[in-house]
Amino acid sequence: MAKHLTSRDIQAILDLIHGYQEEKLTWEGVCETAEAVVGKKPTRQSLYSHQSIREAFKAKKQQLKSVGVKRPLPSNLKAAADRIAKLQSEADLLKKKNGSFLNCVGSA
Repeated sequence: MAKHLTSRDIQAILDLIHGYQEEKLTWEGVCETAEAVVGKKPTRQSLYSHQSIREAFKAKKQQLKSVGVKRPLPSNLKAAADRIAKLQSEADLLKKKNGSFLNCVGSA
């Protein structure tokens, strides 16, 4: 039986997705990484059932495709670059959500 995700689990998984730096993002990879945070390996279906996770995954996947292969950075800059990438990913997602809210308000 699948473990239900709490709002805290969902936020932790969203943070994982936003901070993802590998070349290829997969649902299986997110499930495996989330196991350390959630305590039990969630299924792809369980993650996909949460709209916020689904949207973050899609946005991050598009961002990784547009960026392409990156040069390795020195370790002291790597932490800053990781943080910047995570924040940029979150900002992109929030811009999309804001746009959809404005569309809903404008059509009402």
